[in-house]
Amino acid sequence: MNIKAFEGLEGKKISVMLNRVKPNGEPESYIAYLNTIGDGYIVLDYSKASYDSKGNPVEQLIIDVSVILSIWVYK
Repeated sequence: MNIKAFEGLEGKKISVMLNRVKPNGEPESYIAYLNTIGDGYIVLDYSKASYDSKGNPVEQLIIDVSVILSIWVYK
């Protein structure tokens, strides 16, 4: 995916689908808030969007945009 697709989405809640597949056959995807757009990567605030932040120690995701297939932007 082109990094320009993320321009203007900082601070928004998004879902990203990656080109990797989970062991159960589903595509790997994450729902999080877009913090930063870097040079070929994005930084997502996963803890802000997590429904179970106490049971999930992951705070941020840093994802290379080359593995992202699609994004959804929430209202």
